[in-house]
Amino acid sequence: MKIEKTLCRVKFIGNLEPEYTKILIKQMSDYTTIVTQSGDGTIETQLPSKFSTPKHSSFCTNIVLLTTSSKQVFLKAVTKESRNRRLEMLHFIFLESQSFLLQIWQENPVKRLKFKTGLITNLAGLILTQRETPVGDSQQASIQRRLPPSYSNWNSIRNQYLSIGFLKLLPYILLDTDHKPIMGMTYDFIQTVSKIYNVSRVLDISLTKLGKSRNGSWEGVMGDLVTGKKDLLAGIGGIYSRFEALDFSCTGAFSTISFYVSHPKISVKWQAIVFPFDATVWIVIFIFFIAFILLFYIHLNLKRSNDREPADKMYLAVVIPFSALIVASPKFELVPQSFEDLSNRKEYTIYTTYIAGGSIEVFFNETEIDTFTKIRKRMINQKDLLKCLESAIFSTKTVCIGWPIVMDPIIANNLTIHSTFNPLRTTASVSSFPIILGLTKYSKHFDSVNSIVGWASDTGHFTKWRQLTLDNLKHTSSQWLKEKRNSKLYQGLEKLSQEFHHLATKPFGMENVVLCFTSAIVGSILASLAWFFEIIVSWNKFKFKN
Repeated sequence: MKIEKTLCRVKFIGNLEPEYTKILIKQMSDYTTIVTQSGDGTIETQLPSKFSTPKHSSFCTNIVLLTTSSKQVFLKAVTKESRNRRLEMLHFIFLESQSFLLQIWQENPVKRLKFKTGLITNLAGLILTQRETPVGDSQQASIQRRLPPSYSNWNSIRNQYLSIGFLKLLPYILLDTDHKPIMGMTYDFIQTVSKIYNVSRVLDISLTKLGKSRNGSWEGVMGDLVTGKKDLLAGIGGIYSRFEALDFSCTGAFSTISFYVSHPKISVKWQAIVFPFDATVWIVIFIFFIAFILLFYIHLNLKRSNDREPADKMYLAVVIPFSALIVASPKFELVPQSFEDLSNRKEYTIYTTYIAGGSIEVFFNETEIDTFTKIRKRMINQKDLLKCLESAIFSTKTVCIGWPIVMDPIIANNLTIHSTFNPLRTTASVSSFPIILGLTKYSKHFDSVNSIVGWASDTGHFTKWRQLTLDNLKHTSSQWLKEKRNSKLYQGLEKLSQEFHHLATKPFGMENVVLCFTSAIVGSILASLAWFFEIIVSWNKFKFKN
């Protein structure tokens, strides 16, 4: 017979009194699988996880604080263990006297905890004291004879039938050529959960409206969730207006709103001759110019050759050293770096990735910030997300506003010719919002789904599934584009990749040209000596002949 166990771990902190820890472990073994490891004054237990939970994950942890003689030490331990952790995944159990527990129950570090149980140690037997409800607003303690079960209980979805909606967006779900799902950040999550808990499910994959109609009712998959036609929406932005209609799980990932712009175009002006060097270097160059002009002029006048003599010796004496410095310094186009820059650059065309009721539409419609209201008046809605990105790449002075979590996979899938080259720049982001799973209001599956999402998020599985999807898209896109080398898209991307420069151009300083000038000085001295000896030898020969 299969015995259901809660997938949690237990951590003991404080003075280990064998009497209490032995009883507590026995009590908790009814709800958790116990594997005890002792050492350094602590006992820590953990159940191996099918999600490969790290030892120190914050997911579903029972933290037991044992007896101590100091209230400050006790509260300090509570603060340390609850800091920067998901409180809904922690259950604190305190072993102390009744008077001690009554004192600490009203302290702020303890009041903020969502789930806590006090075990009175100064009465006959083991008597448990627990808040009336697992919510922090209860002020009274009730007496029980049995340790309450752990918070995490995933049995509500085991062997159940669920209707699940998916937004047809990367990286949530990736479809093959037959429009069947193969992978994706939220699709892999649902697949894993379905396999572990034997969940039967029907998937509805679409890119429908998410907003409200004129009569106030929700449209698309949001409407299906509100009316109970669907149980779950796997992947949606957590914006304020949606919380009134649905319940949402804890965060699986985060997204922002950014805009994409092509890399700055490069041009060369005639003034580039003055760019490469700083002032000190130019002074040294000028001194050498004067010296070299004099040397070349003397050389051209004294030169004896059967060749036809140059017509203008002074011209050549000036041009020869000057030609050595014909260099070009590229000038980069100034592209918008932020939304504030974009609002002031009226020459730019602004396309916006558009999904009815999506977070971008909601943000720009509700904001009262002057920067974004200016942009809102110039926005052109583009339902085709790929066309929005292509416009930013190939059209001059054009940007595309979108979500990096969605747009980056589209770039990877359609615009990748080299894995190291991204044809677009992403600017600073605004309006960060969580990517969560939506459920029907007051759904009986809320606790189960919320716990599992928290576990997968804490262990980095959403990040892993998203990266695997991106890697797959980049490899597929690179192979696909290479087969279409004659296409306009490939040739345009190839041209951009060849023009792209990683390093900024800046003036040379003395440290960059010390070796060059040293070589020039040494060479000039040797050349002058050779020229001097050549004149003497030639003069002696001429004198000897005469």
